[in-house]
Amino acid sequence: MTPTKQTAKRDAARGNTPAATVPYKALRAESADLLKRIAKQLAQHAKEQAADPTNWGFPGDLGHVNVELAQVLASLGDRSAVEASGLPAKRAARLARAQPDAGLLAVTEVHFKEQRT
Repeated sequence: MTPTKQTAKRDAARGNTPAATVPYKALRAESADLLKRIAKQLAQHAKEQAADPTNWGFPGDLGHVNVELAQVLASLGDRSAVEASGLPAKRAARLARAQPDAGLLAVTEVHFKEQRT
């Protein structure tokens, strides 16, 4: 048994909170807050797009956001959004770093093609 598992077992036996639980709960609360803030920003973004419906920057913004969110989802164990985009996670990340518009355009094109069919 590793020292970490021993410590966790000892803490649990003493009625103490396991060592990783405290930071996990704090980080989970932070994640929940970030998700609320993302929802708020998406609503604001939609209002701005409605005021300027011919501006292609708005779909570009969301294409980039969706790539990032797919990566987050994959980090939590659900690769479905990354796989649906047609780009493997590492390739999408590499494209985004090397040529920000290339990864964005590829994912945006795939998304719009799927919406048309």
